[in-house]
Amino acid sequence: MQDEHGVTYKQEDIGRFIRIIGALGDELASSVEDLLQRTTALEFENERLRTSLGQLEDRFADLLSERTVGRSDLHGGAHLTHINLAADYRSLVMQWMQRVARKLIKGRSRQTLEYDLGQQVAVFTEFLFRGDFPDSTGLLSSLHPVDGEILRLAESMCARATELRHKITDVGIHHEWDFRSELSGILKDERQEAWLTSDPSKPVILVVAPAYLVQGVVYAKQLVFTGESRP
Repeated sequence: MQDEHGVTYKQEDIGRFIRIIGALGDELASSVEDLLQRTTALEFENERLRTSLGQLEDRFADLLSERTVGRSDLHGGAHLTHINLAADYRSLVMQWMQRVARKLIKGRSRQTLEYDLGQQVAVFTEFLFRGDFPDSTGLLSSLHPVDGEILRLAESMCARATELRHKITDVGIHHEWDFRSELSGILKDERQEAWLTSDPSKPVILVVAPAYLVQGVVYAKQLVFTGESRP
């Protein structure tokens, strides 16, 4: 058998081609069927996850309502906003401030590393949360001389703190940054949390970061370093 270009094909070659095409067709059909099954399974799993997420959101809403029962000023969107802002505050302290602090104390003794970190972060929180407004200028001036990378990180840290405080103020509910603590006193679980791995059963010797309170309700606990004495 010849095609239009004059190429001759043997009968057995044509038969082999037909069998190959048939096998490819069967394989393609099998792949399509497998994809359909996988798609169905993914759609089912997606629906299950959406249902689970909805249940979790309902449970979260119930927990928030229980926490604010009798506090009409904290119901609704404002309360949820403060929950989110408290998470941003904790992230600012534990990630950004600690990151800059680690660069500043680089090379110090490992034995006192956590205390040195806490002491440096405490300096940051004093500048950024002690007063009515964050003192970014004072903080950055206190760091000189430092290399350009550390200065840029510190500037970004200050900008984030300033933005956070603006957002909190814009919510319009009275809040405060609580530095008050009884030094050498026992950690109070309801409003304080031990810094990093310091032992919560030991006395408080340093306030690392203030608590974030809204109308007297603790949204973020005060971070404190504990120990028998300062390292």
